[in-house]
Order: sequence, then structure tokens, then C-alpha cells
Amino acid sequence: MNTLWSLTCSAVPGWLALLLALGGLGAVGLLQERRAALLLVRMAAALLAVGLLADLTLSRTTTALVPPPVAVVLDVSASMGTVDRQLPTDRRLDWAMALHVIDGRRRSVGPRRMAAVLTTVQQRIPTLITSTGTAAGTRSTVDGLRELIAELDAAAAGGSGYRDAERLCRDAASALAAVAEAPAGPREHLAPLVPAITALLPRLAAEQTAGDDALLSGWQAAQDPDAAAVELLATTTRGGLAARLVREQLLPLLAQHGTTTTFSLSDRLFSVTPSSLAPGAGGTDFAALADLARSWETTATLGALVLVSDGRNLGGDPRPALRALQARGARIVLIGVGDSGAPGDAALIDLDGPEIARAGTRMTLSAMVRQGTTPGWSLVLAADDVEVARQELAAFSSPGTVGATAGTTTQRITIEAGQPGLRHVTAHLERAADSGAILSGPLLTCPIRIIDHTVRVVVVDGVPRWETRALIAALEADPLVTVERRFLQGPAPVSSALPTATLSTADAVVLGDLTPAELSSADQTRLAEFVADGGFLLVVAGPRGMPAGFALGPLADLLPITPVRDGAPPAPGATLALTTAGEVHRVCHLLTDSDLDRRLWAALPGPDWLAGNLAARPEATVLVSAATGPGSTIPAIVVSAVGAGQVLWFGIPESWRWQAFSRGRAHTAFWTNALRWGTATQPRGSDPRLRVALSPARINAQDSSELLIACTPPAEPQATMTDHDGHQQQLALALQGAVHGLGRWRAEIPDASEGLHRITVRTAVGSDELHEERDLLVRPLAARELADPTADLRTLRLLADDLGATYSDISGATDAISDVAQRLAPHTVSTVTTWRFTGGPWAAGILILALSLEWLLRKRSGLP
Repeated sequence: MNTLWSLTCSAVPGWLALLLALGGLGAVGLLQERRAALLLVRMAAALLAVGLLADLTLSRTTTALVPPPVAVVLDVSASMGTVDRQLPTDRRLDWAMALHVIDGRRRSVGPRRMAAVLTTVQQRIPTLITSTGTAAGTRSTVDGLRELIAELDAAAAGGSGYRDAERLCRDAASALAAVAEAPAGPREHLAPLVPAITALLPRLAAEQTAGDDALLSGWQAAQDPDAAAVELLATTTRGGLAARLVREQLLPLLAQHGTTTTFSLSDRLFSVTPSSLAPGAGGTDFAALADLARSWETTATLGALVLVSDGRNLGGDPRPALRALQARGARIVLIGVGDSGAPGDAALIDLDGPEIARAGTRMTLSAMVRQGTTPGWSLVLAADDVEVARQELAAFSSPGTVGATAGTTTQRITIEAGQPGLRHVTAHLERAADSGAILSGPLLTCPIRIIDHTVRVVVVDGVPRWETRALIAALEADPLVTVERRFLQGPAPVSSALPTATLSTADAVVLGDLTPAELSSADQTRLAEFVADGGFLLVVAGPRGMPAGFALGPLADLLPITPVRDGAPPAPGATLALTTAGEVHRVCHLLTDSDLDRRLWAALPGPDWLAGNLAARPEATVLVSAATGPGSTIPAIVVSAVGAGQVLWFGIPESWRWQAFSRGRAHTAFWTNALRWGTATQPRGSDPRLRVALSPARINAQDSSELLIACTPPAEPQATMTDHDGHQQQLALALQGAVHGLGRWRAEIPDASEGLHRITVRTAVGSDELHEERDLLVRPLAARELADPTADLRTLRLLADDLGATYSDISGATDAISDVAQRLAPHTVSTVTTWRFTGGPWAAGILILALSLEWLLRKRSGLP
């Protein structure tokens, strides 16, 4: 550390300040009487006055060498939770030596060293045969061979591979020495060494494996502690091995030459402490390293980036971010963890179930599992930490398995719904072993809300037509739904369409083909209040009067469509097609594949009658359109939000024809999806003044959910989202308006991190503090990783070659990091500290104090 002091004058030149100081001191000394104390005080006052006039500034510049920052990034995705039980013994011992869990001197690696030297000889022989001069490195190769021969003689190895290796080493050393000493001599006698070495290398590898197996077996028979240490590694996940490597080996080496910061990487990048490094359950996105590159744009130059991963990448290209770091001087080191062989363990890929179930019934959950090569796995389900079901994985291969494709199976398990409330159903895979239960893969969670009531739907139509009866049958297929039929004409006609008592207990209302005479203005007004308060309205068109008879009035204000004169008229044979919004809206998800959904909607039969001359309102969303001719389309299925409720317009009164497709599943799926979507968005709460809805409550990573809040009176609420690590995020609420004293707010929740999130909504109504809580589950992007969790070390090697970076596996990680750590150069940091003479009132105060002291001394001396 170097320190430099400097004194400067900001107001006047330094020479002028010096002349003024000397002049002031001279004037005081010549003009005043010789009283020492008074003379000193007056000189000090003169210097202070000159300092104030010249604005003196004292600066201290400190220069120090600071170690460069080093970022260590550990992949914590789902594939890092894999246990490589298929790892051969020699690789397992390599990892044990690299992690310093065994004494490497107890293991012989002679065959492997022989194979490495002979491979180098084999690679150089073609060049030596065709060259005209002495090949570079020939003498060093000869020296290496001679050293190896001396070691072989000292070891007195008795295996056949050892003896053949020793003979080949002697022959190669003699031949290469002849070439090195006589460049012009014959070289063709080198050629027979190539096939001989090629034939010997597999034998050396087999002998190395056999020696390692015998060594480990001897340790196990003698109950040697090293055997237990190696066995522990065999049951440790890739993430556990990588975390141990980082904490115990890499970080201490890097800390000697730099300042380390650790990060965890899955679909995002997080700064963590070394003790919290552990495998998670998400997918890997290497493009998230761009956040690291951006974070060092304005700070100190990054000295090195160390990425420890198994190479599985479900995201973007990391090369732009890594090249940006390299351009600023960072060294890139990639450490490969895992084995490229197929893991034998099974893996739980996904867990799904209903969002809502009724208390006292049974609910069915679906678990997708990757089958492993090792038997004995069981799928274990727990509800609120209590085991409720256990299914042997062997049953997945039995006839009738649901969705068994490409090594993955989907098993449906039915359990009791339990008591009303929010239940967290978890699942994991488990296998019995001598040392206890072995777990595989992450613990997946599926929150399910248990209700003690059914969803009550009121269906109102003029007559019981085919469309209405088919719709009722589809809704009643759901055990959570009860339907009240209200037909104004027919065997049991009703006098009023929507009386107050009917609406007071309804969750959803389905309006059929009614006329204004059948749906009075009072009914329409009550219906508008029902929707504004959070109810779901589903309107099915018809030729009698819907929507032609409701151009004005409360119902017309609710509908997401409006009549237009220049719109397309009704026409038979229209072709249905999903819009861009419909492709992602869950109401239109009739099948499990988006491409199949598009094809199914296009294949559905065109209606004989279609409500035409309509246009969607600006705030509405068209899900399905009907093409009636070239360039002519009619909005067929439209949704919109009104107040705290939802409205769905269905302009195709012939969905009963869809029962011929997929054995009726397409028809049932649409109406079930529509009802669940419309009622799931209904705000609910323990206090009617604050009601909250979260839709959907379970999403996939990179998807979004919507939070809906209804307050009466419309007091502005606050919403906070807390993830599983305790990190809180304030949600931005947008006011959607106020209807009948009800305030409605919405918040989009996009790109939430994987895991379970708790959303808390708070508001103050008068003197009362109200709050509601909802859970949002973001499913991880781990399905593709867990479907094939084989370590993709080739990707890391290619990435390192493309970047000119350093690559190593666990065995050579310590050497690679040592080399990089020694190359880290500290950078110079200068710190400047400044004191200004006029930087505060203290200088003027000192001057006033000096003048006051001068006056006091002068008076005590009897001077005027």
C-alpha cells in the first residue's frame, strides 16, 4: 500500500498564497509589540485568514493491490440430483482421490500411466515416419519412457499386461532414441508399434479396473474406513459431490489469489453462501449467465468464472455472455460432474392433480416417472407430511399402463380428499436398501384446495333444446358440480328466469336462447350485480332472441360482443379456428398437445346456425373465430371480465355435435374447462369485504398467473409474494375500476421462480385489518432433464473448445483451478481522501476563536 499526500490552493495560485502568508507573518512581526503569546495568536489568525482566502485542500491518495473477484457458479438443477450408481470402480476411486476422501498413495495407477504414455507414442509415430527431420518432443518422450521403465522395474509387476507394457515401452524407447540420435536413419521399424499399442490399451484398462476392484474388495473385507468413504460417494448426488468439491477444494485454492463469490444456477442465477449449495428441482438455463456478465459491467473486472455442471442445458446459448466476460479479461473454467452412462435410478418427472376437490370424496393424481434399470422403486405420496399412498414402480410396466412412452410412465393414484382446506400433496421415489431408504429425484408438490360444497350452476333456457341438455350432461360429469334446470317452457315451466333466491346461492349462470319477454329487466339487473360481485356468466346463442333481442339493457352491457351492421351474417358450414389467444387459453385445451388442439378445432363440424353480425368489444378476448367466407370471420367464443366476474359468449349453439369426436371427450372437456376457469377466478375470502382469486394456481415455469382482488368498499390493497427461500416481492396492482361500490384490482405474475410461493393480500377497511393468503405453485422445467439425466459432458468440452477455455472433470479439477488461480493478477485500486480548509464552518470558527483570544490577551496586556 502506497500513500501520497498533496496540498493545493483552489482559489488562488499557490505562489500567491505563499506570498500572502509570508507578508501577513512579516506584517504581524514588524508592527506588533514583542509579546510572545499575543504574537503567536496574531500569526495564527493571519495564517487562518490566508487559508480561507486561498481555499487550501489537503489530499491523501492511497494505492493498494486488490485480489481480483472470482465467480464460482454451481449448477443446482434437477439433473444434479441424480446419483451415478453405475459409475465403475476406477472412476469412483478417481473422484475419491480428487475429493481427498482416501489416501491416493494406497492405490496403484500403473496401468493407466502406461496407457497414457503409450497413447502419446502412438499418436506421434505417424508424424515421425513421414517427417524428414527430428520430430519435436521426441527426446522428451524417450525420457518419459525411460522413467516409466525404471518404475516398472522397481515395481516388479507380475501381470501379463504389465509385462507386455514394459516390453513395448522398451521397444518404443529404443526405436525413438534411434530416430532422435540419427534423424536420417530408417523409420519404418516404428510402424509395428502402432497396432501393438492399440491391442494393449484395452488390456491395460481392464487390468486397472481389476486392480481397483480387488483393492476396494480388500478394503471392504477388512472394514477399512476408505471403503466406507468410497461407498458414501457412490450414494451421493452429483450436486452433493460438486458442492463438496467447491467448498473443500476449489474455494480454498481460489481464495489464495482472489475474492470468491458463489452462485447457484438453475433457470436463474442467485448469489448464495457456500454452505447453502445444494441440488434443486429446476431446469438449467445457461443463458442466465448473462446476469453475471451484466453485474460486472460497472464493477471491478472479473478475474475468473468457474462453472461446475453436468452439462444438461434446457435454455439458451451461454457463449455471448461468456465471451463478454472474456473480452474484459476473465478466465473461464468449466468443471464437468457426473457420468455419461445412463443412470440406473428412476426419477419423478411431474406430479399433477385437480386444483379443487370436494371433501369426503376421492381425488386422482397423476405422476410421470422415468423408469430406471434398478428394480424395487416405489412412488410415495404424502398429504401434509403424512404418507397416504405407496405404489410399487414395477406395476408401471403392467398391461394397461397409462401413457407409457420412451421409458417414461404415467401412473394415476387415487387418495382421499380429506377435510376442507388447502392440502399439500407431495410425491417422491424411494427404494429399500440394506442401509435404509434410497431417495431419487426431487420432492414434487401439488397443492389442492378441498371444499365442502359443490359448484352450483343455474341453467336457464326457453325450452330444453339439444344444446342445453348436452351442456348439462357435460357439466354433471364433474362430481363437484350440481345443476339447477330452469326452463320457461316445457314439462315443468318456471314463472321467473332468475329470482333473487336462485342467484344468491349460484356460482355460475348459463343463459340459453331467451327473449326479452322471458328475461325481464329486473332479472337482467340482478344478473349484472351477480357478475359484478364475482359470478360467472355463460351465454349460449340461439335464433329465438340471443343476442338479437338484447341490443340494449343490462345484459347487453355484460356481453363481450356487440351487434354491427357491416359484420358477417350467419352462414352454415363455417370453419372454426383457434386464435392466438385461444391457443394459450385453458378453456380451449381439449387435448394434451397444442398442435393437436389446433387440428381438432379445425376438424370440429361447422354449425348449421351461427350468431352473426357481431364484433368483439375492445376489452374482450376472442378465443375461437368462425370463417364464413374468404376474409370474413365471426367471433364464435369470446371472454371478458366484468366487475369481479367473468363472462363467456358461445355463439355456436350446436356443440352437441362434438360428442362424435374423441368419444365425447372433446365436448365434455370444453364445458368442464369453461366452468372451472370461470369459477376459479371468483374472488373468495373469509370476510366478504376482501376476496381474492389466483388463476391459475399451478403454472409451469416461464408461464404467468393472474391475481384478482375485490374490495368492498374499494380500499387499495397491498400484495406480497414470498418464495420458498423467504425472498419477498411486492406485486404491482392495477385498478380495473369500481362497480356497485366494489373495487377490482389485477396483478400479472410472470416468470416467477420455480417452487411454491405464498401470496399475501392485505388491506384496511375502517379500523379492521383484513388479509387473505393464496399459494402459487410454479412447476419446474425439469421434465426434459429428468427424462434423460445422463451427464452431457461433451457439451461442456465443446463449449470450452469454442471459447478457448479450460475444461476438466472432477479428477483434474484441482490442478485446473490451481493453474488458473496462479494466473490471477491483482488490480490496482486508488482511494483519494480530501480535506478542504473551507469544507465546513470549523475553519471560520477557529479564526473567530483566534481573534477572540487575541482581543482577550490584548486587553489583559493593557493594550487598546
